[in-house]
Amino acid sequence: MDEAENCDRIAIIDHGTIVAIDTPEALKASIGKDRVQISTADDQAAIRALAEDFGVEAGVHEAW
Repeated sequence: MDEAENCDRIAIIDHGTIVAIDTPEALKASIGKDRVQISTADDQAAIRALAEDFGVEAGVHEAW
């Protein structure tokens, strides 16, 4: 979402409810790292594939 970098404020909406609103810099700082959430039929296989194929650290976490 390159466009988001040029915004003054961003709202994150989950199922119609604003769960976070702030500047792009503040939102990224609050997370610490770039994150993507996916669902798979085999999470452990997906974690291994992401690490082996792309060098991406992945894990199973509660949805935010």
